[in-house]
Amino acid sequence: MEGYNNYMESQSMYKHCVKSRAFVILSTFLLSGPMLWGQSAAAQPTDSLPPPSYWMSEIMVLGKRWAGDGRATIHEITSREIKALDARGAHEALAYSPGIYLIRTAINTATFHLRGFEQRQVTVYLDGVPIFIPYDGVVDIGQFSGDNLESIRVSSGGSSVLYGANALGGTVNLITIVPRAERTITGRLETSDHRRVHAHIAARGGTRRLRLSCSAGLDQAPDFRLPGNVKQYPNQQGAFRNNSDYGKKSASLKIHYLPGRDHSFGLQLNHIRNAYNVPPNALTTRPRYWQFPEWSKDVISLNSIHVFHPDASLRTVWFYDQYYNVLESYDDDTYTTQDQRYAFTSTYDDYSLGAILYPKVRLLPFGLTNGVISLKEDNHQQQSDEDQPFERYSIRTWTAGLEQGLEISSGMGATIGTEVNYLQPTYVQGLDLRDPLALLNGQLALEYRFLEPYTVHLALGSKSRFPTLKELYSERLGRNIPNPQLEPEYSTNIETGIRWAIGTNSVQFAVYHSSLRSLITNQVVEQDGEFVNQYQNIGLALMQGLEINARGALRRVSWNLGYAFLEAENRTAGRDSDYLEYRPRHQLKAFCQTDLTSRLAMHFEGHYVTEQYCLNPDNKVWEKLDGFGVINMKLQYGINRVSLYARIRNVFDMSYMSEYGVPMPGRETSIGLRMEI
Repeated sequence: MEGYNNYMESQSMYKHCVKSRAFVILSTFLLSGPMLWGQSAAAQPTDSLPPPSYWMSEIMVLGKRWAGDGRATIHEITSREIKALDARGAHEALAYSPGIYLIRTAINTATFHLRGFEQRQVTVYLDGVPIFIPYDGVVDIGQFSGDNLESIRVSSGGSSVLYGANALGGTVNLITIVPRAERTITGRLETSDHRRVHAHIAARGGTRRLRLSCSAGLDQAPDFRLPGNVKQYPNQQGAFRNNSDYGKKSASLKIHYLPGRDHSFGLQLNHIRNAYNVPPNALTTRPRYWQFPEWSKDVISLNSIHVFHPDASLRTVWFYDQYYNVLESYDDDTYTTQDQRYAFTSTYDDYSLGAILYPKVRLLPFGLTNGVISLKEDNHQQQSDEDQPFERYSIRTWTAGLEQGLEISSGMGATIGTEVNYLQPTYVQGLDLRDPLALLNGQLALEYRFLEPYTVHLALGSKSRFPTLKELYSERLGRNIPNPQLEPEYSTNIETGIRWAIGTNSVQFAVYHSSLRSLITNQVVEQDGEFVNQYQNIGLALMQGLEINARGALRRVSWNLGYAFLEAENRTAGRDSDYLEYRPRHQLKAFCQTDLTSRLAMHFEGHYVTEQYCLNPDNKVWEKLDGFGVINMKLQYGINRVSLYARIRNVFDMSYMSEYGVPMPGRETSIGLRMEI
């Protein structure tokens, strides 16, 4: 017992030292920044840049001097669209992005596939900070409040090398409320017949040098109601989804300081506290009886921008990302006892600490040179049960990359880039460390704008992803064998397309092809006469398709229409089928708003998904998951800066699943109030 207490004390001291180190690094940089950089000449970059308060949260600085600036492969979901959707979480806003298939998983998290790539193969950012659980490389995007989002930027497979390591299938950047000089207070309150309550308030304002934005939110609900025609499942009886209640609180703060035209600093804090339950899988013979009494995430970042010369600037991001949860596994659906072998109390106490530098300089006369230098340290601490000591795993990722712009003509440009990524395990619960891994990626993008409204683009990228701590070392309560010698995953992504845009009207068409190699999959293996699982590099897959997206406005009607076709095939040698899970072949998305009068508006949203395939977790047999279509509608009445709305989600009370054994909510009628002062 004394040894255990000493171990826990050492872990506590270690964690305290790391957190103190993070605070010291951020504080030192904040205080020393003006002294280090001094006062340079009042010069501005030659490419027109958005205000620093906005692009401080961006990964790339997008110029306007030439066509080849990467815009063609980026889809932006604007604040207007997020507000029109009444998105309560980031997942509801992301659902209408082209190529995105949103999934409510069996553990009650919101994840997505982007052009067939799983979320673990897509890097998610929050205001330019890479965020994911260090253990498995995935983050629940449904935890982030939709009311706190300024925009979402989705970059597909041909993404820039400036995004760094692990962007195998692209990136998603969530940009929260941006500080501005104008002083405003906005609020929203919504309640529904599912007894869900959603509330959010935000304020921003400032002076010429100091700008601030802050927000607070509450989202809570009891068990949600299922569709009226839903059949009874083996593990789900009654009209309400068992064990689906939750209660979440969130808050954020941004402070931007602009000492002059050449320098700016920003401190950003994001805080989430949640307690939620996991409904048992409705179909499996071995359901989980899980609850998360504690789930928290805190992201702290310090950003800065420094302009030394019209052709030389530097942007920095220093961050600390903390994640903590407690998972309780119970014997049965009474959620009272933990006597069975599969019952446990598991605790994750993780954090990431890092820095990213984005230098930008004009070294050559025909284009700007952008660079990235980053270091990220991921730490995972796991306690398998209350009477067990914590296990600790730590890993570092380095990235260095260059991207050269080529201004071929006034309407034609290109970018060519390369990056080196280096993975270094630093601690594995006292075990021998595996050898480091080094990866080289490349990217080429061409854009040509002709006849003014038309832009043609071609993007090629060689991407890779390091294995996660879970894939390297997971034992999953004795059901998995660790495989510390796993190799990275690789993909070759090609995209071409054309875009027509005049004013607010645009049509974009893209065709893409992605070849994935050395995919990491969880395989059944035999050990000592028993069958267990192990992550192995045996996968080969092909994903290709096309996307069409049109948006615009005509008189009192505005719309956004999208269609995605995906052909995803498993090409692994010795495979038992060609299927890949949860890759629907066709998706059709649409939303439009009609202003009936100057004060009254009607809004419609629709999403249609064709059938797809999944693996039955009980017998490992492929099954077909039925297609579905969901329609939402809203009626909104506005007076000055106050608006009242009535919204119906799932108007036709459609019964459907986005993942095997996970029935989705039925019709939900909400009333809400928005105001701005």
